Amino acid sequence: MKRSHYQWRLLELSPENDFIGFDGDIPIGRIFLEPRPRFKGLWRWSNARSETAIASQGYAASADLAAAAVEALYEKLRAFDQTGPLRDDN
Repeated sequence: MKRSHYQWRLLELSPENDFIGFDGDIPIGRIFLEPRPRFKGLWRWSNARSETAIASQGYAASADLAAAAVEALYEKLRAFDQTGPLRDDN
């Protein structure tokens, strides 16, 4: 996967295409290669920000795009619930 501000770690005890994203120790979401034939080749993504009561998920064509979707949503939710400053790309 492409390098980002967040860490993506392989989910323990799962297949090799299943990752959890972290901002430090805070889980921000999960991405995995969808195993069901109907979604063959797509990556499913979902956020992990339960304190906002906003849950989102979707599908992307690659792991990088799925991770980017989780990260973008995480940034929006951080701004929404004011849990801290947005990441600075510099």
